[in-house]
Amino acid sequence: LLKLRWESGTSIVPTELREKLSTHEMALMKEYDELLTGYMDETGVQITDDLDPPKSIKITVRVLKDMEDLWTEEGFMAMAKDTVHHVRRTDVEHLIKQGFLKHTA
Repeated sequence: LLKLRWESGTSIVPTELREKLSTHEMALMKEYDELLTGYMDETGVQITDDLDPPKSIKITVRVLKDMEDLWTEEGFMAMAKDTVHHVRRTDVEHLIKQGFLKHTA
């Protein structure tokens, strides 16, 4: 159960698994999630995001929605819809999660 929380990055237990868990197991999952989430909120570090180290510091992203210019360590970037950029992963991870950008291979 604890491994599932780390790998999925969420406290949502799949229905087919939830039906098989005891109340004690569900309580463990809930308490563990509260501890882990509390730690991440307190430190500001999302330790469950990427369990594997990135292959490179920079990634290529495509802009899915028009958005304001993005300030990065390298300066401003115009983020018009359908443009492609090669940027530092840490500068755009939050925008990928929010659906503004897509990490391209």
